[in-house]
Amino acid sequence: MDTARSPLRRAAGLVALIFGSLLVLNACGSDNTRHQTTVPTTPVVTTLPLSPALNGVASLQLPATPEGIVALLSQLPSEIAGKQRNASSEAASPDRYTAEYGEARGGVGPPLRLVVLNVATGDFFPKDWTGARMVDEMAKGGDWEVTGSGKDGSVAWVRYVTTESGGGASFDVYAIHWAQGDSPWVFGIVADSAQNADAFLAAFVASAQKAYR
Repeated sequence: MDTARSPLRRAAGLVALIFGSLLVLNACGSDNTRHQTTVPTTPVVTTLPLSPALNGVASLQLPATPEGIVALLSQLPSEIAGKQRNASSEAASPDRYTAEYGEARGGVGPPLRLVVLNVATGDFFPKDWTGARMVDEMAKGGDWEVTGSGKDGSVAWVRYVTTESGGGASFDVYAIHWAQGDSPWVFGIVADSAQNADAFLAAFVASAQKAYR
């Protein structure tokens, strides 16, 4: 087996992407074909334990198109956990959308980040992978400590703790990722504390309920 391309190695790569690095995406080129969304054929994950999703995420209608994602991110509040939203655009690329809060720390990104990533572009993961498949792989652990995971209806979710380093400093980060059904999109929150991760998730749920009421 090519361990460099094994599922868990791909999951580790996704963690790096979620944390804000665009190096892998940029290295893959910028031709138009890479931005076409492939409809995944991988079945919905069934290996995760049945467990209620955090903070009502399973009750949401999650967007499955770039337009819907941008519309949802525009509903997020200007401040979360005492940190102001940055003025950067939601669209980091046609496959990746972000919302960031607070000042960058050392050589790493802001302390609160939401990243929405399409895993089915074929740039880094197999084209038939779904977001739920990616969450399932991340729930197996790696260079991060899984603190909870499960499947609630069509929503797969995982919660974990890891570190990120930059500028000679290291920081603990608390992350929550989730995906719905056979959608190729993974939603991920990265925060500087478990409490702030929960606050961000609560703000996301409230914004989604407002956007799709």
